[in-house]
Amino acid sequence: MSQPLNISVVIPTYRRIPELLHTLKVLSECDPLPAEVIVHVDGGDKPSIAAVRNFSNNVRVIDSPGTLGPGGSRNRLLKVAECDIIVSLDDDSFPIDTDFFSAVASSVERHSSAGVIAMNIIHDGEPLIERSARAYPASDFVGCGCVYRKKAFLVTRGFVSIHPAYGVEETDLSLQIIDAGWDIIHDCDLRVRHATTRSHQASPMITASHISNLALLAYLRYPISYLPLGLYHVASRIVWSIRNDRKSGIFSGIATIPGKICRFRRYRKPVRPTTMLRVIRLRRDYHHNHFVISQ
Repeated sequence: MSQPLNISVVIPTYRRIPELLHTLKVLSECDPLPAEVIVHVDGGDKPSIAAVRNFSNNVRVIDSPGTLGPGGSRNRLLKVAECDIIVSLDDDSFPIDTDFFSAVASSVERHSSAGVIAMNIIHDGEPLIERSARAYPASDFVGCGCVYRKKAFLVTRGFVSIHPAYGVEETDLSLQIIDAGWDIIHDCDLRVRHATTRSHQASPMITASHISNLALLAYLRYPISYLPLGLYHVASRIVWSIRNDRKSGIFSGIATIPGKICRFRRYRKPVRPTTMLRVIRLRRDYHHNHFVISQ
């Protein structure tokens, strides 16, 4: 077994013991290992705390008695991590390749301007994507499989502590990271398996949250000149939900927008218009690159 690398791994969890223990087992089989693995147990979930401690004394556990949600959990995890290089996973996501952490270290060294490095995320039922040396700028990332530079994260306001966070979580932090002068790089040599079919995203609660969170994102981060774009994104999500037979939740999503904006108004800090323009261009190019690689 090689010497551990100077990398922290952070995992938020809540009442998903079998998935979490499987992820921890996969991590323990990597070579080299990371310097530390930290699990945040949300909502006073004592059985999960006990399960992690029984699994290994080498996994650090922090917890919260109240519910922070995924964003609040990641804020805590990223702040307490001891290494500047931090791999973020979900409790049901894990590396595909045993040399994963050496590949992470190499990627960080190659991409010195990257505040976040995105990975190829393969969900259940999807074909395995082959590793590639290709890397390119991206507009966004997915928190169940990415790498943070802690110093880049610390110059942002972090994640909005909201649950469910669909539509705002990583997109919001991406805007902050890019506005602070860092890049987001997608590295096709890094692969994570996300053990879910994402079928839960069809629930009325998720539909409603996605719509209201898009409106919240526009209010928090979009400059005034880009607020019409935010309205367009909300309208597009509503149309998408109708076309994909996810009508339940649309009206409650619209109805909760004013209250959600009022609740989180203290977080408002719009990015610069030049950042928005750059993100729009990156998003266009990223979706093209991702489509080509996925074929």
